[in-house]
Amino acid sequence: MKKVLILGAGMVVKPIVEYLLDHQIPLLIASPMKQRADAMINGNPLGSSVDWSMDDPEALDKLVAEHDIAVSLLPYKYHADVAKVCLKYKRSLVTTSYVQPEMKSLDAAARKAGVLFMNEMGLDPGLDHMTAMKIIDYVHLKGGKVEEFYSL
Repeated sequence: MKKVLILGAGMVVKPIVEYLLDHQIPLLIASPMKQRADAMINGNPLGSSVDWSMDDPEALDKLVAEHDIAVSLLPYKYHADVAKVCLKYKRSLVTTSYVQPEMKSLDAAARKAGVLFMNEMGLDPGLDHMTAMKIIDYVHLKGGKVEEFYSL
């Protein structure tokens, strides 16, 4: 069974924790807010937590190595650091943040390593992408053509 590492225990973490546990997927939440993480797990034996922060890169290294996929729900400025560790262990990564230049620069290495870095997988970004698709679909329906699209 795949093991999921969730980095962070902020307000956006609870829905993914509930979803994964409801689908019997083991997970570990790594966060300096361990009590909050434990409350999200709510005693489910498939969930666990550890007190961790980005100030401990050695622990991040170990955590990524022990899991099959990482979900970074940390502030965007940490995603590239997490991604580099994921590359080291050939682990896929999911984030909710817009792709920053440093993260984008890791794309070729991720492809070469055969791992998937999925960014912009949250509500915002995410919901804005669905809204954009609605508009793009409407343009196509009316016979128009979208020549460029930028997500800022």
